[in-house]
Amino acid sequence: KNLIPIPSGTTPNVLALNVVVKAFEEFVLHMKKAAWMGVVNKTGNSDLFDIKAHRAFEPPSVKYSYFTQRVLDSFVTHLSRKQKEGIQDFQSFLKYYRRHLLDVASITPITVTNYQLTRNASLFSTGLSIAIAQEDASKDADKYESFVNDPNFEFFRRCARKFGFVVDKNAPWILTADLFTTAFTSTGMAGYTAPNGGPITKDNFFQIFY
Repeated sequence: KNLIPIPSGTTPNVLALNVVVKAFEEFVLHMKKAAWMGVVNKTGNSDLFDIKAHRAFEPPSVKYSYFTQRVLDSFVTHLSRKQKEGIQDFQSFLKYYRRHLLDVASITPITVTNYQLTRNASLFSTGLSIAIAQEDASKDADKYESFVNDPNFEFFRRCARKFGFVVDKNAPWILTADLFTTAFTSTGMAGYTAPNGGPITKDNFFQIFY
């Protein structure tokens, strides 16, 4: 219920946590004003001043489903002829698959809980991250040319910090809310209170919003 559409999203189904959307939209407006006033160099990458949300919340269950499918595919690929002949119904399938899961569980996070605690889990499953472009983080040359070396990048990064966001150093088009900083609490969480009317703090934030 706390996920809402981002007004500056490229499509209506780009969602993020409500307090994140609030801070992000204030940041977007700030950068647009900077462009109108001539503060930014308009020959630079427009993604840094005419900001739009391209990607945000993605249900964690989707990525986990892809992962479990890969685990199953690996199991099927390595079945011996005897095992294949031994699988006649769902119960006989479970006999072999349960054993396979127990074998790989020591090196592979099988359960949802364990999977979410690994690096495989996405920032976007939190509702706290927003991508302002669709780029490939593995292409360092493109990343530096279009973002890091852009004449407006340092200004963009400082302004993002001012509104409570940190810029991902490996994918500089991804902004993540820096929860509980003064910058974020004064923008994103301004006007929000706990159910009892008190302030929102790190002790009650996740209970309230998640």
